[in-house]
Amino acid sequence: MPTVRQRPILTVTDILEGNMPERPRYEDRLMTPAEVATLFQVHSKTVTRWGDSGHLSTVRTPGGHRRFLESEVQQFLGGGAR
Repeated sequence: MPTVRQRPILTVTDILEGNMPERPRYEDRLMTPAEVATLFQVHSKTVTRWGDSGHLSTVRTPGGHRRFLESEVQQFLGGGAR
């Protein structure tokens, strides 16, 4: 069963006062499943499965979409799979 991520409840006052939660920052470029699929010449669903199985790490956007770290994708592409 997938885990449900709890989001903090924000009030209008929090937003107006700038009390927003910090979002993680990534030095590396984030790639979509479609971009990764193009590099590997596979379907984007295959890339999603690689993320689900742990072959590639995924990062979730605030909207819940998957993204992949470009450096890890390049390493995987070069044969450095974990």
